[in-house]
Amino acid sequence: MELYSAIQELIRNITDDDVAKIESQIEVVEKLSTNASDLEHQCLYFAKGELERQREKNDEKAMEMYMKAIQITLPDFDGKNPLRNNLLTFDEIMIINAIAILHAKADDIMTAVQLGMWLKKYMEEKIVDGTMKIAKYPMILYNLSNWLGRENCHKEALKMADLGIRFCIRYGNLAFFQY
Repeated sequence: MELYSAIQELIRNITDDDVAKIESQIEVVEKLSTNASDLEHQCLYFAKGELERQREKNDEKAMEMYMKAIQITLPDFDGKNPLRNNLLTFDEIMIINAIAILHAKADDIMTAVQLGMWLKKYMEEKIVDGTMKIAKYPMILYNLSNWLGRENCHKEALKMADLGIRFCIRYGNLAFFQY
């Protein structure tokens, strides 16, 4: 239970983009996870990838950590091509979104869009957990809107933004879409 609580705290720190807390919580989780399962290691790799991206500004190392994390549960995922028939956990959605963000940052926008569209469709069709959807769906739509806009696909970008705004209004979550 102590390890589970520490991992949940680590995930909250990642979601909050709090580098100092991520770093200190990694130490806590590592101390508690001497006999940990692959899932605990997945969370640690993801957190270490976040540190590389945010603190060290090393996107290549971050991608390496993200891929190491995602391939624990999705060994066939190559980092670019969606796996349409897999069920995804909250952590996997976060990791795949982080991978898409790095692709966009590296100007591989179409790969980012492809991954984002996979996550969007997945959340629309398969996510019944309202908390997870409310937390991540607007972020995915926000990213898609930005990436499509960068590719001059303005109608599609506007469609994603409108969808996101309607979703946020419906669920009282207007943090991601600004006017």
